[in-house]
Amino acid sequence: MEKGPQGGWPFLRRLVACEVAATLLCGGYIGLVLEPHNRLYMLFNREDTAALILLVAAGGFLAASLLHALAGATRGRSDRWLSPWFFFGIVLAAFNFRPALRLTLVDYLPWLTGTVYYLLIWALGGALTVAAYRKPRWRDWAAAGWRYSVYLWPILPILLFNLCMAPRWENVSGAPSRLGHRVDGKGAPVLIVILDMIGYEDLFADGGRVKDELPRLGDFAKTSTVYHRARAPGDETGRSMPGFLLQEEVGIVELGRGPAQWAPTNRPGASAKTAAEFEEALPYAFRQAGYRRVLIGYYLPFKALMPGAFDEVFIRSYYGAALSDQEGSPLGAAILHQLVRLVEESKDPVSAVAKQFQLHIRPFKQYFRNLTAEVQAEGLRHIRDSLSPGDFAVIHLPVPHQPYVFDAEGGRGQFGYLNPAGYPAQLEYADRLFGELMEALRETGMWDESWVIVLSDHGPHFRDYNGTSAGKRHVPLMVKAPGQEIRRDVDVPIRLVDLGELPDFPLRALTAEAGETGRGDVED
Repeated sequence: MEKGPQGGWPFLRRLVACEVAATLLCGGYIGLVLEPHNRLYMLFNREDTAALILLVAAGGFLAASLLHALAGATRGRSDRWLSPWFFFGIVLAAFNFRPALRLTLVDYLPWLTGTVYYLLIWALGGALTVAAYRKPRWRDWAAAGWRYSVYLWPILPILLFNLCMAPRWENVSGAPSRLGHRVDGKGAPVLIVILDMIGYEDLFADGGRVKDELPRLGDFAKTSTVYHRARAPGDETGRSMPGFLLQEEVGIVELGRGPAQWAPTNRPGASAKTAAEFEEALPYAFRQAGYRRVLIGYYLPFKALMPGAFDEVFIRSYYGAALSDQEGSPLGAAILHQLVRLVEESKDPVSAVAKQFQLHIRPFKQYFRNLTAEVQAEGLRHIRDSLSPGDFAVIHLPVPHQPYVFDAEGGRGQFGYLNPAGYPAQLEYADRLFGELMEALRETGMWDESWVIVLSDHGPHFRDYNGTSAGKRHVPLMVKAPGQEIRRDVDVPIRLVDLGELPDFPLRALTAEAGETGRGDVED
């Protein structure tokens, strides 16, 4: 009997070859999760690391087991039958290593749609495979490829070591609502509500009137100061949220071996600084004045990025996957998420079928529904059970940011998850959630005495803005001061990093006091 490339191989040798193949096929995604900022934004933690390792290892083990059983049943002939598929696997691995290659090429090849791109990859892999079936020399090359792949085994411990040693962002999220009411708090409560991804034109109609389909925000505007020319610190949450909290326009967070740092963008050549070194940073300024500081939201691990800034945070990752509204085990959720991510990045036919029928989208959409519900629920609990005089609280709602999974009543959206047609309904749902927060504040009896600031961090990503970021940074800003009962309109430009310029807002006084007394040590 003529032996195939794996004929007579012991199971361990076959297993090593299959683990190498599985690792190479997943290499592009593994590279993505090893990039520091990707890990940060995904809140990549121990469970995610374990889940990715388990999935890749399980894929290799399953393939080895099936091939070994088939080789035994056919007395090794199946190895020779299947050996030409080595070329198809190599092509897939090569294109998987560059997950975003099509997005780079499409600028020069506008006809290169996702479907065309996949068909070209499969055509190339298929042509090489057919050639190996037809030409003995090519088949021998394929057989040699399988044999020599075993000698790539060092990549397995190297990648395992890198995955285990890469920085992890453990979810240190707590429950601000459990802090309870404080009896010794001094100063008007400050409540900041951030509705993610609303441009000025999305909220206001001509003449500065809040659009009729957003009645709760319209009611709030009747007793607040409306700033018509407010500018966000950035055009996406990764810059805008830190910039707002630090009260300075900054670049992307710099992640090194030490604490996270940000470089101011409006002062060329300025050195990057830690969060505590920004003179008017909101949480540190209120900390110096004896305020309790809490943040309820998502996307960034603020407790790790800004040590000592908050007494408690409730943070969830923007990225995740779920099959239902029931919270399962952290490891199970991580395995589902990593599996969906691998499917999303891979170019193999099975993953393509899953993407064609949007099977990978459903867990993302369910997760976002869960995320929004969790942030809203914790925000309501905190207002009702903990918000007190001398408190500074930030509630960052995920909606109306994409994916568009809600209709105006909170039911399931009627459009594709990235279809801008779903944005208006999700904006109306955000208005509904905002109304619930304000009603909860009124029920506490602290409405009149509180500062309430409503804003957005940037405008919608789907809008063109004439190719600049200026329009995307034109966002709503409405401020209700303690005791305010009438609307005021301000047409003077203001940046969200200049809250100290708001009339009577305590920030400027707090930072001046901090400069005189010093902030003291920042605790972790």
